Amino acid sequence: MLFNDEVSVPMLSPGMYRNLILPHEAELGRHCGGVRYWHSCGVSHEFYEDVATLPGLKLMHVGPWSDAGRAAEVFGPRDIPLEICVNSVRDMYGLTGSEMEAQLTGIRDLCDGRVRYSVRCDGIAVLDTEEECMRKIGEWSRAAGKVFHGSLAANSVNERKDAT
Repeated sequence: MLFNDEVSVPMLSPGMYRNLILPHEAELGRHCGGVRYWHSCGVSHEFYEDVATLPGLKLMHVGPWSDAGRAAEVFGPRDIPLEICVNSVRDMYGLTGSEMEAQLTGIRDLCDGRVRYSVRCDGIAVLDTEEECMRKIGEWSRAAGKVFHGSLAANSVNERKDAT
Protein backbone atom coordinates (compact mmCIF):
# COMPACT_ATOMS: atom_id res chain seq x y z
CA MET A 1 0.00 0.00 0.00
CA LEU A 2 1.48 3.30 -1.09
CA PHE A 3 0.43 6.48 0.70
CA ASN A 4 1.86 9.31 -1.36
CA ASP A 5 0.39 12.64 -0.32
CA GLU A 6 3.64 14.25 -1.41
CA VAL A 7 3.13 12.88 -4.94
CA SER A 8 1.21 15.88 -6.19
CA VAL A 9 1.33 18.50 -8.91
CA PRO A 10 2.93 21.06 -8.71
CA MET A 11 5.32 19.53 -6.17
CA LEU A 12 6.27 16.96 -8.81
CA SER A 13 5.84 17.08 -12.55
CA PRO A 14 4.49 14.02 -14.36
CA GLY A 15 7.98 13.52 -15.82
CA MET A 16 9.59 13.57 -12.38
CA TYR A 17 7.09 11.00 -11.12
CA ARG A 18 7.58 8.78 -14.18
CA ASN A 19 11.38 8.92 -14.07
CA LEU A 20 12.21 9.19 -10.37
CA ILE A 21 9.39 7.59 -8.36
CA LEU A 22 7.43 5.18 -10.56
CA PRO A 23 10.39 2.82 -11.17
CA HIS A 24 10.86 2.40 -7.41
CA GLU A 25 7.13 1.93 -6.77
CA ALA A 26 7.00 -0.68 -9.54
CA GLU A 27 10.04 -2.48 -8.11
CA LEU A 28 8.48 -2.42 -4.65
CA GLY A 29 5.26 -3.79 -6.15
CA ARG A 30 7.07 -6.63 -7.89
CA HIS A 31 8.97 -7.44 -4.71
CA CYS A 32 5.84 -7.42 -2.51
CA GLY A 33 3.48 -9.21 -4.89
CA GLY A 34 1.78 -6.08 -6.18
CA VAL A 35 0.74 -2.62 -5.18
CA ARG A 36 -2.68 -3.18 -3.66
CA TYR A 37 -3.55 0.49 -3.00
CA TRP A 38 -2.19 3.77 -4.33
CA HIS A 39 -3.11 6.92 -2.41
CA SER A 40 -2.48 10.62 -2.78
CA CYS A 41 -4.79 13.32 -1.48
CA GLY A 42 -2.88 15.71 -3.70
CA VAL A 43 -3.46 16.61 -7.33
CA SER A 44 -2.61 13.28 -8.91
CA HIS A 45 -4.67 12.98 -12.11
CA GLU A 46 -1.63 13.82 -14.24
CA PHE A 47 0.02 10.62 -12.92
CA TYR A 48 -2.92 8.25 -13.60
CA GLU A 49 -1.59 6.67 -16.80
CA ASP A 50 1.70 5.85 -15.06
CA VAL A 51 0.11 4.67 -11.81
CA ALA A 52 -2.14 2.34 -13.80
CA THR A 53 0.97 0.42 -14.90
CA LEU A 54 1.93 -0.57 -11.36
CA PRO A 55 1.88 -4.35 -10.90
CA GLY A 56 -1.09 -5.77 -9.00
CA LEU A 57 -2.90 -2.46 -8.42
CA LYS A 58 -6.22 -3.28 -6.72
CA LEU A 59 -7.57 0.12 -5.61
CA MET A 60 -6.87 3.70 -6.71
CA HIS A 61 -7.49 6.63 -4.39
CA VAL A 62 -8.90 9.77 -6.03
CA GLY A 63 -8.43 12.71 -3.69
CA PRO A 64 -10.59 15.81 -3.44
CA TRP A 65 -8.37 17.84 -5.78
CA SER A 66 -8.08 15.23 -8.52
CA ASP A 67 -10.26 14.57 -11.54
CA ALA A 68 -12.65 11.64 -10.94
CA GLY A 69 -13.74 11.64 -14.59
CA ARG A 70 -10.14 11.21 -15.72
CA ALA A 71 -9.70 8.45 -13.16
CA ALA A 72 -12.76 6.65 -14.55
CA GLU A 73 -11.30 6.91 -18.08
CA VAL A 74 -7.93 5.49 -17.08
CA PHE A 75 -8.77 2.88 -14.45
CA GLY A 76 -12.20 1.70 -15.62
CA PRO A 77 -10.95 -0.20 -18.69
CA ARG A 78 -8.33 -1.86 -16.47
CA ASP A 79 -11.03 -2.89 -13.95
CA ILE A 80 -9.25 -1.08 -11.11
CA PRO A 81 -11.85 0.39 -8.74
CA LEU A 82 -11.69 3.92 -7.42
CA GLU A 83 -11.95 5.23 -3.90
CA ILE A 84 -13.20 8.78 -4.45
CA CYS A 85 -12.64 10.94 -1.41
CA VAL A 86 -14.28 14.34 -1.13
CA ASN A 87 -13.09 17.22 1.04
CA SER A 88 -14.91 17.01 4.35
CA VAL A 89 -14.60 20.71 5.16
CA ARG A 90 -15.58 22.06 1.75
CA ASP A 91 -17.99 19.31 0.70
CA MET A 92 -19.66 18.35 3.97
CA TYR A 93 -19.53 21.41 6.21
CA GLY A 94 -19.65 23.91 3.36
CA LEU A 95 -22.54 22.53 1.33
CA THR A 96 -26.27 22.32 1.87
CA GLY A 97 -28.03 18.98 1.50
CA SER A 98 -29.12 19.78 -2.07
CA GLU A 99 -25.59 20.90 -2.98
CA MET A 100 -24.23 17.64 -1.53
CA GLU A 101 -26.72 15.70 -3.66
CA ALA A 102 -25.63 17.65 -6.74
CA GLN A 103 -21.96 16.92 -6.07
CA LEU A 104 -22.61 13.22 -5.50
CA THR A 105 -24.81 13.07 -8.59
CA GLY A 106 -21.92 14.53 -10.58
CA ILE A 107 -19.60 11.82 -9.30
CA ARG A 108 -22.19 9.14 -10.02
CA ASP A 109 -22.71 10.45 -13.55
CA LEU A 110 -18.96 10.44 -14.21
CA CYS A 111 -18.44 6.91 -12.91
CA ASP A 112 -21.56 4.74 -13.25
CA GLY A 113 -21.09 2.15 -15.97
CA ARG A 114 -17.45 3.14 -16.46
CA VAL A 115 -15.65 2.03 -13.32
CA ARG A 116 -16.29 0.41 -9.94
CA TYR A 117 -16.06 3.04 -7.22
CA SER A 118 -16.90 4.14 -3.72
CA VAL A 119 -17.26 7.66 -2.36
CA ARG A 120 -15.85 8.67 1.02
CA CYS A 121 -16.15 11.75 3.13
CA ASP A 122 -13.58 11.24 5.86
CA GLY A 123 -11.00 13.06 7.89
CA ILE A 124 -13.88 14.84 9.55
CA ALA A 125 -12.84 17.37 12.15
CA VAL A 126 -15.23 18.77 14.72
CA LEU A 127 -15.22 22.37 13.50
CA ASP A 128 -18.21 23.57 15.48
CA THR A 129 -20.02 21.67 18.19
CA GLU A 130 -20.22 17.89 18.24
CA GLU A 131 -23.94 18.22 17.61
CA GLU A 132 -23.37 20.33 14.49
CA CYS A 133 -20.76 17.86 13.26
CA MET A 134 -23.17 14.95 13.74
CA ARG A 135 -25.95 16.92 12.02
CA LYS A 136 -23.72 17.53 8.97
CA ILE A 137 -22.63 13.88 8.89
CA GLY A 138 -26.31 12.89 8.91
CA GLU A 139 -27.07 15.39 6.15
CA TRP A 140 -24.20 13.96 4.07
CA SER A 141 -25.40 10.40 4.68
CA ARG A 142 -28.98 11.26 3.66
CA ALA A 143 -27.70 12.95 0.47
CA ALA A 144 -25.61 9.87 -0.34
CA GLY A 145 -28.61 7.62 0.30
CA LYS A 146 -30.76 9.64 -2.12
CA VAL A 147 -28.12 9.67 -4.85
CA PHE A 148 -26.93 6.09 -4.49
CA HIS A 149 -30.31 4.52 -3.58
CA GLY A 150 -29.86 2.18 -0.66
CA SER A 151 -26.19 2.91 -0.14
CA LEU A 152 -24.47 1.71 3.00
CA ALA A 153 -24.51 5.29 4.26
CA ALA A 154 -28.28 5.52 3.97
CA ASN A 155 -28.75 2.12 5.57
CA SER A 156 -26.56 2.93 8.55
CA VAL A 157 -28.42 6.21 9.15
CA ASN A 158 -31.71 4.30 9.09
CA GLU A 159 -30.34 1.64 11.45
CA ARG A 160 -29.19 4.37 13.84
CA LYS A 161 -32.67 5.93 13.80
CA ASP A 162 -34.25 2.52 14.49
CA ALA A 163 -31.89 1.93 17.40
CA THR A 164 -32.80 5.21 19.13
